[in-house]
Formats: sequence, structure tokens, C-alpha cells
Amino acid sequence: MAFYSKPNALLSPGDIFSELPVGSISYPLKVLRKSDYNPAPSRGPQDLRRAFAFPDEQDKLKNLQIRSKEGESVVASARLCKAMLLSWGSQIEEDLRNLEKSGRAQGKVWLLAPIFPLAHIPESQTTEDVETGERISVRQIIVENRSHLYMYLPPFPETDDRLGHYVDLRKMTTLPIQYFVDARNARFVGLHEDGLNLLYSRLMWFLTRVEYFFHPVTCQRCGTEVEIDLRFEGQNIDAEPWE
Repeated sequence: MAFYSKPNALLSPGDIFSELPVGSISYPLKVLRKSDYNPAPSRGPQDLRRAFAFPDEQDKLKNLQIRSKEGESVVASARLCKAMLLSWGSQIEEDLRNLEKSGRAQGKVWLLAPIFPLAHIPESQTTEDVETGERISVRQIIVENRSHLYMYLPPFPETDDRLGHYVDLRKMTTLPIQYFVDARNARFVGLHEDGLNLLYSRLMWFLTRVEYFFHPVTCQRCGTEVEIDLRFEGQNIDAEPWE
């Protein structure tokens, strides 16, 4: 089976976008409110905000909605990078049907995780091998998918990349679905069957430390190889494989 697929009309789990914002809320929490300062008209229109530390300055905030459904605007940090859509296929399809019907995203969000070049990890960077206690290359750990924190992605089709990339599962986050809809044409590759099953197994291992096998396993009692053909449902099987 192929690892990558060519993106089609459907937005699907495993789709890789050339650029999406990935971020996190800054610590400590700071609530943003419109500033009372009025700059001179000659400086042009400005949307100035003041940051209030929470909870230290919460007494200065009128009608605070930080604990309500509406929420508050807060200070966050973000970066634009390659990212993979992680939400389940049926959820994506349902949200898109509702968006098409109502014309509103209704606060829906999807999961994503950032993708970084393996080349950004220094070749000299090592970590301790939990099995042998020896120092081992971090790149090797990622390429062999021996860490639950990452998912290795082989070099993308039709690129000069020789080392590949990795999905950093530690930095999973959510984005409003409109980001993905607007960037639909910025998808340059997706995951086919083998890639999708690896993704789901990595997510399972990351969240629960339970490993799913997609290859024969050897019985510890008799030594017989047992075929395990476990596959997850809900995959975009109509996607064209990238051979």
C-alpha cells in the first residue's frame, strides 16, 4: 500500500497543509480588552488592546466572560508551519455539511499538529536509549518511530527533501474549521492507507501507550507468527495513492 495520497475534493484526516498557524496560550493568562487610549486621527485607524493579568487584575475587568461559553480574547503565541489535520473523517464531513447548510462555522474546531523538517534536529543531538542505556541519535529515534511523541513522515513526493519530516504530537491543538476550509488548496499531500493507519496507531500510543500492530506478531509461547490485519474505519479510500 502507498503511504501518501494526492489530495482530492474531500478534506480528510492526514491532509498536510503547507502553512497553518499553530500556537498556545501564553503563561500567565492575560485577558485582552479594548484600550481607552485614543491616538491622534493622523495616525490612522488602530485597534489597541490592553492586557490584564488574570487573576491578579480581574477586578479591573467588567462583565468578565472567561468562564462562560463566550470566553475572552487572550494573549497567545503562534507560528506558521506545515501542519496535519487530525480530526476524524466523519466529524469533518458533518461539520462541512453544517457549514454549507447554515453558512456559519458555529464555533467548530478541528485538531491539528505541526510538522517540522527532520533536518532541523542537529545530527549530533542524542538521547538515552531506554532499552540499552546507551546514547542514540534523536533523528534515528524519530525515523524508526521509537518515541510516542512523534510520527515520522518519509520525504514528500516530488521534493528534494531526503531526510523527511516529523509530526510533533506534543503540540496538538485546535483551530476554527474556517482556517482549513480557506487553506483547502494549500494541501500538497495526504496520507493513504498505510500512512493513515500509522497515524492512528501513533495517536493511540501517544494518548494511551497502547501499541497497535499492522504486521505479524510472534506468539511468546509457541513461536508461531500470528497475522494481524487491523485497520481503522473512516478513511478516505477514494484518494489517489502517490506511488
